Amino acid sequence: KNSITSSAEKMAEADYFFKPIGDIRGYGQLWAHVADAQFGQCSGAKGVANPRQGQPSFEALTSKADVQKAVADSFAFCDDAFSSLTEASANEMISNGRGGQQTRAAALLGVLQHGSEMYGIGTVYLRLKGQIPPTTELFMRGRGAPGGGRGGEGRGR
Repeated sequence: KNSITSSAEKMAEADYFFKPIGDIRGYGQLWAHVADAQFGQCSGAKGVANPRQGQPSFEALTSKADVQKAVADSFAFCDDAFSSLTEASANEMISNGRGGQQTRAAALLGVLQHGSEMYGIGTVYLRLKGQIPPTTELFMRGRGAPGGGRGGEGRGR
């Protein structure tokens, strides 16, 4: 959540819809896609209708602020699906949205997996624009810091 939110904030407005090559999503469309997906995935995990059903894709948004709001709204929608998960509810079988069944935990793991994949793609966009991805910034801040942090003394990474 923090990595995606930070990434959605990081790119300058002028470069927000930058496409590295041809017919792929622009940077802002990548995060809009995450917001669309999270509404779809978390509605299934919550056992409720997707509140975005029948509405235009967030990928049609044209401003950084609107994309950031869509991302924030999608995380707010998903937060209680994660926070209310119990051992019993994690193992409940729910529809996977493709005619099959999966556990609620597997559905929520899919949210995390998809977000991580999109974050990884977004890091390439940032690098191409000379930006340092948020998780790399955190890693670099930990180097040599008193008390360690990732990449601290003796790690050689």
